[in-house]
Amino acid sequence: MAERRFIDANNLIEEIREERCYNCRNFKDMKCDYCGTADYIYMIEDMPTADVAPVRHGRWIEDHDYLKCPECSAMVKRDFTFFDIGDWNYCPNCGAKMDEKEDKHEDYT
Repeated sequence: MAERRFIDANNLIEEIREERCYNCRNFKDMKCDYCGTADYIYMIEDMPTADVAPVRHGRWIEDHDYLKCPECSAMVKRDFTFFDIGDWNYCPNCGAKMDEKEDKHEDYT
């Protein structure tokens, strides 16, 4: 099965209108059936929506024996015997992916 992709349908419809409806400027706020392009727009508008949330990214903030999520501030107890910071690649509270790299900005001053 192909990987599911979640897209912004409104942006897609606008792109189609800009690309394909350039000879039919009246299409902006009304539906026309002059060409087959409108059929594709109707199909997109009629598709069921998926319940998805934007992916949040972060990097654990180390705080003594805890790790703090930068998105929701949840604290996760760090067990130094069995736990490595790389073992938790997402926050168990909010689901934020902990995949941001450490900032490595050079100081040019």
